[in-house]
Amino acid sequence: MDEEDKQKEEIKQHYNEIADWYEEYADLLTASVYHSFLPTLHLESSSKIIEVACGTGLGLSLLMSHILPEAEIYASDLSPAMLAKAQKRNLPKLNLIEAANDALPYEDNFFDRYIANFSLQLVPDASSMLRESYRVLAENGISVFSVWGRREICNCLNIIDEAVFEVLGEEDNKKRSPFYLNDQELLKKLIKEAGYRKVYTYYTSTPYGPTGSEETMKFYEVNPNLWEYKKKSEEIYLNILSKIREKVALLVEKEEIIMFDALIIIAYK
Repeated sequence: MDEEDKQKEEIKQHYNEIADWYEEYADLLTASVYHSFLPTLHLESSSKIIEVACGTGLGLSLLMSHILPEAEIYASDLSPAMLAKAQKRNLPKLNLIEAANDALPYEDNFFDRYIANFSLQLVPDASSMLRESYRVLAENGISVFSVWGRREICNCLNIIDEAVFEVLGEEDNKKRSPFYLNDQELLKKLIKEAGYRKVYTYYTSTPYGPTGSEETMKFYEVNPNLWEYKKKSEEIYLNILSKIREKVALLVEKEEIIMFDALIIIAYK
């Protein structure tokens, strides 16, 4: 198994483990972003659509209410646990398969719309995924990608990083930052290198939802970003959680909302 395949397997196992958490907590954020970019797809003229890394299928549920009756919907994900949750939605006319974003089992020019909501920043090779999206998209088709946006606005994630730094004295630099693709010009360059002729981008912010300390802490207490610290040491985990609680309480006191930010990319073939 080469390094890229190893990374894919790690991603697969990770999302198998966090599927329940994702459904309960993360879907709330991703659905808001999905609502934001749906109008850019011009689904009134679409007949064959794919969403890669479809997760629990919440986005597909939103998609169903915007498509033509005769439109065909395809969806894929690397995680069987995520696919199982999508399958339970019993969505009509849905073709659901397990597949990696850079190795889709479809012919060239097969789809007229392509959706990738928060997966481009996760794959081992973003350029490979972009080339594959271009390959399966028909001429004049539209692809929409979303990635994590402006770090300074994403206080829902910054709170964790700050707490870890305060407890451990150093940032966790072993992993690639999920914000590494949040530069508009960099993404435009990568997407045009994949073959796309026109690329538009915009940022959008969304509130997490809960405004009270205890409600918000539920998001952090079971957050997968803290699992590795809990496995290493219960004491470290509890210290990090204590720091997070202080930061959340301060936000609530200042009447500030937990926010998430996304960068949306609309690409035309």
